[in-house]
Amino acid sequence: MVGSYYVKQKALTSFSTASARRTEHEIPKLRKRSRWRQCLNDIILLIMIKIFYLVTIFFCSLFSCYGQDYAQGIIYSAEVKNGNESKYELFSETGKKLLQNPVDWAYSNAWNWIFVISRKNNLRKVYNIDGTKLLIDSIESSKSVYTDLDFIALKKYGKWGFYDKLGNLKIGHLYDEVSNFNNNVAAIKSNGVIFFIDTNGVKVEKPNNSDEYNFSDSDIDLGMYSFSSPNYKVIKNGDKQGLSDAKGKVLIPAEYDDILSLKEHFQQVTVKRNNKYGIISFSGKVIIPINYESVIVLNDYLPQ
Repeated sequence: MVGSYYVKQKALTSFSTASARRTEHEIPKLRKRSRWRQCLNDIILLIMIKIFYLVTIFFCSLFSCYGQDYAQGIIYSAEVKNGNESKYELFSETGKKLLQNPVDWAYSNAWNWIFVISRKNNLRKVYNIDGTKLLIDSIESSKSVYTDLDFIALKKYGKWGFYDKLGNLKIGHLYDEVSNFNNNVAAIKSNGVIFFIDTNGVKVEKPNNSDEYNFSDSDIDLGMYSFSSPNYKVIKNGDKQGLSDAKGKVLIPAEYDDILSLKEHFQQVTVKRNNKYGIISFSGKVIIPINYESVIVLNDYLPQ
């Protein structure tokens, strides 16, 4: 028994000694593998962080999380002389004509509705930005709106009513004066009496911030303007002008009489040549031919 135990003990001791020698021999290898594994994990982590960053930037840009509310598209109004009167052709930022025939005058709002005014009766017909007509006509006046508003006030037959973004009449033409909705409440004036209604047209109590409601509206000046941008600058060659980026790369050669109304987001600009105006892109593509008396942006109040 003793001899057997001794043999077993010796075998175990020999095995432990061999294992210890092998372990001591493999420690540097294990440490090396551990370092490589840690390095690989660090690389994978950096790649994941980079991907997350790029995805975040993409979706921030897509959903305007930086607070920049860009126009869905540009609505250009190009002036054509018709004898002593002017007519206007409407174009998109791609150069597509939005309406088949020139109009007497037009303006747009923050919903990108286009109001076409007849010179004969001063009444308005309403179109979408793609040129399709909404079932709204004989409008005498309109209130300005913000993109986050769900209702617009339009005046018809001498009375104001409210429409939704699809052009549906939601609250009838009943009122002498109205304000825009604020927190789902609008101020109303009818027969000299001022009161408040909700989005269903039901009277509600006077809100605490009632002094913020008013019946006035703001006018927007439209035109062709010189510009100042940290990203682009006008370049000159004698009396001719062009456009370059901030690093000096020429985008539009200096061969025009004037460079106006930069649409930075859409990379387009108004140019003048021989007293005529048109629109070209930064790549030099002609969007609107340079043969109009003027070209203005109807939705210029939204960042372009």
